[in-house]
Amino acid sequence: MGSERTYPAYPQRVYLPTATTQTSQSLTAGRKAVTALSGGLYVGSSTVHRLVPLAGARGASLQFTGNANNATITSVYVWVATFADYAGVTSPGGLDTPSFCDLTYWGATGLVTCGNLTGVSASDLITTSSFIADTIASWTLGTTATTPKGIGSEVEPAYGLGLSTYFSPANDTPATLLIPNFGAGYHAFLLEFDVGTATSANALYTLTA
Repeated sequence: MGSERTYPAYPQRVYLPTATTQTSQSLTAGRKAVTALSGGLYVGSSTVHRLVPLAGARGASLQFTGNANNATITSVYVWVATFADYAGVTSPGGLDTPSFCDLTYWGATGLVTCGNLTGVSASDLITTSSFIADTIASWTLGTTATTPKGIGSEVEPAYGLGLSTYFSPANDTPATLLIPNFGAGYHAFLLEFDVGTATSANALYTLTA
């Protein structure tokens, strides 16, 4: 009798090695330089604008964290990126580090509120000083009328592979933003935070097939 697989194809990971303190949205759409820094690929030289390669996944499940119970994150902005030409592959299915990407706005949450649920220990993805959000007030896909202007509202119905939504249970139950399909042509996603009263924020993400 064969052994069963006990680990997921796409495990949950922490978005930033160090939580961001960014207090306003600053990215713009268009061509961007990509830099390989500690913890992954980043837009430009910033250590908060991290690109998460989709690596064959279609979408992502996202949870958000802040530094205190009841602290609020004003908004989380989701961007998608298409990597420009790269030299080749480093392993089957793996890309060399791209030098450039095309960045496009996807959508944003409304106010995100942290509950009283924390990480387990220092060896967990998040520590006991990180509080998981239990409330997401809203989610709005980018359009030609949003700021920034974005493509999310066009791509999701065009591909018809599931619409993004959010689970906002409150009462110290983790809230989740679900984006089932970023559409063909995008190689990575990026999160941008306006930390609000939280003063620092981060995310847990799980890629989804």
